[in-house]
Amino acid sequence: MEPSGLKPLFSQGDDPDSYLIPLTGNIVCVGTLHAATPREQRWKSMVTAGHDLWLEMGVSGDFGACCTAFPLVQNAPPAGVGVPIARSPGVKGTAGTSTKRPQVVTLLSVHMADLIEAVQPEYDEHESRATLLGQIDCFSKWTPPDLATLAHFFRLETKPQGYCLIAQRHRLERFIVLIEGEVTVAKPNPFGGGDVNHVLESGLAGSYVGE
Repeated sequence: MEPSGLKPLFSQGDDPDSYLIPLTGNIVCVGTLHAATPREQRWKSMVTAGHDLWLEMGVSGDFGACCTAFPLVQNAPPAGVGVPIARSPGVKGTAGTSTKRPQVVTLLSVHMADLIEAVQPEYDEHESRATLLGQIDCFSKWTPPDLATLAHFFRLETKPQGYCLIAQRHRLERFIVLIEGEVTVAKPNPFGGGDVNHVLESGLAGSYVGE
């Protein structure tokens, strides 16, 4: 649910001219997946001071911002609630209160075209990531804008040979898509004689780990 009474910095689907990073205050982000379909789903996140808006602004995507973003001061009082004002030295009178909301957020900004030029490799990587996700069975019916949003939630990781992604009876908290290399999923042989191995090879669309 969008915060009431606040003007958004940008709205879902917009193509902002400038890239923003909050220095003070927070930014509340509200987005929609599968809009206007029976599968419509809302998501909400908070970007705190010092964190970037790469995902939320849809940087490196072709479908604009992934959400609507509202500036919000942390622990700011609701509109109409008095904010204490200290008495200035040498000024007669008593300390009072004001019902004016404080300055909501301070931002760093850079022109979007300059940012994209500086991070072109990451831009290209995101496009290929969205394409790869669209080839996986469970995402094959997603629209390109939804895939672009989903791709932002995935992060690229590299693991050394022999690294154990997950052990049996442990809960896997992330959905893993294989891009390069090889992953072996080993299941105990109920009849003894070692493990039964199932190998996911690189270069095969739909290779993922979620067992």
